[in-house]
Amino acid sequence: SGFSSLINDVQISGTSHIVSDGLSSGVTYYWRVNAANSTGTSAWSPASGGWSFSTVPVVPDQPVLLSPAGGITGLPLPSTLVWYPATNATHYRVRISTDDFFNNIVQDQGNITMTSFTPSALQYSVTYYWQVQAINVTEISDWSVARSFRVIGIPTLSSPANSTLISADNCLLAWNTSNDNSSYRVQVSKDPNFATAFVVDQSGIIGTSYTVGSLTNWTTYYWRVRGISAIDEASDWSSGRGFTRTLSNPGGTGWQYFRPLTITNSGSVNSSQVAFGVNYYF
Repeated sequence: SGFSSLINDVQISGTSHIVSDGLSSGVTYYWRVNAANSTGTSAWSPASGGWSFSTVPVVPDQPVLLSPAGGITGLPLPSTLVWYPATNATHYRVRISTDDFFNNIVQDQGNITMTSFTPSALQYSVTYYWQVQAINVTEISDWSVARSFRVIGIPTLSSPANSTLISADNCLLAWNTSNDNSSYRVQVSKDPNFATAFVVDQSGIIGTSYTVGSLTNWTTYYWRVRGISAIDEASDWSSGRGFTRTLSNPGGTGWQYFRPLTITNSGSVNSSQVAFGVNYYF
């Protein structure tokens, strides 16, 4: 009641005032008044003796989970849990369990001021259940409806590097294994968005490489990999990479051949091949 932290400080001409902003539920507030005219200002009225009021506690709304979707499998690590803001909440509590009764809690995190949380110490090939509770100064909401997710590792691409030029008729695609992947699926497409027909869509690959052949000259191919667990659960797709099939090397060492060269205002080069590293004069 020392009035060191003011919620409302206004000058009015009447004898009443409605405080409409800045109040929180379940909090006691103190108030005082002074009077003023053209000649001066009075002392403050005493704040002691009952000149206070308390707001009614308001229970926050029950949180509603946003993502990941319930029952999703193949979730990568790390993954972020997201929920919608709950009315009257100032912070949140998240708990994660390996059973839907939440008897085996693996993480219980409070004082979360955002509407998202990235859990730590999760393991592959485990189904987790999670829910959120909304909290304010005095009240706690019911727990949200629980959702589940299952974590599966995503392979990372190894070679060829992105935008590599390939002069051979085939290309060896290689990737790094991920925890709990027992096999892999590879897709190769001429579309960087993998929305059109695939050149390769091969499942059941046991190793961490695959050779794609019968490549077409001057064509860019895009590829990606996903892991499959022992119980046939698929991970998310890896990030995609691209490589371009150029013309074959006719036998020289250190040569790479490119498309016919066009010279502005001078016609075009008639040679079907232009050797890299060679000077041409016109």
